[in-house]
Amino acid sequence: MTELLTDHGLRRRSDGEPVTVFAVTVARRRGPLRVESERTMSFVAVSGEYRFDHLEYGPALVTAVAPGFAPTVEGNVTISPEPATADFELEAGARLEGTVRQLGTARPIAGAEVQVEGRASGDVGAPLLPSAGYATTGGEGHF
Repeated sequence: MTELLTDHGLRRRSDGEPVTVFAVTVARRRGPLRVESERTMSFVAVSGEYRFDHLEYGPALVTAVAPGFAPTVEGNVTISPEPATADFELEAGARLEGTVRQLGTARPIAGAEVQVEGRASGDVGAPLLPSAGYATTGGEGHF
C-alpha cells in the first residue's frame, strides 16, 4: 500500500489559483458497470494540495469536487510502490433551480429538502459523487 498526492494541487482553470475547499474520492473499477469507492476525504488547504496514505496498488479513478465547480475525474492513475500524483484543473459548475410540486395538484411544497446526486461524467461506471448540493424550498416551493 502506498500514497496518492499532488504536485500542484487543485487549481481553477480560469486563473490557476488554488481551490481551497474540496473533496477527493479514490475509487476502483470492479467490472464494466461496478465502481467501488475506496476512500473519500474532505480538505481545507490554502495550497489546494491533498494526500492519501495506505491505498491499494493498481489502477484508480480519482475524482475531485468543490463547491461552485464541475466535478473532475482523473481515470489514468496507477497506485504503485512509488507515490502517485493526480492534479486537477477545475472549471466553474452549473446552477440547478426549480420548484417542488405536489403530485396531482401541482401545488408548490414549502420546506422540501432537495439534494443533488450524480456521477462525475456520463459514464455509468464513473464513481458516484459525494453530494455537496443541498437546498430547502421556500414558501412557493422554489429552490
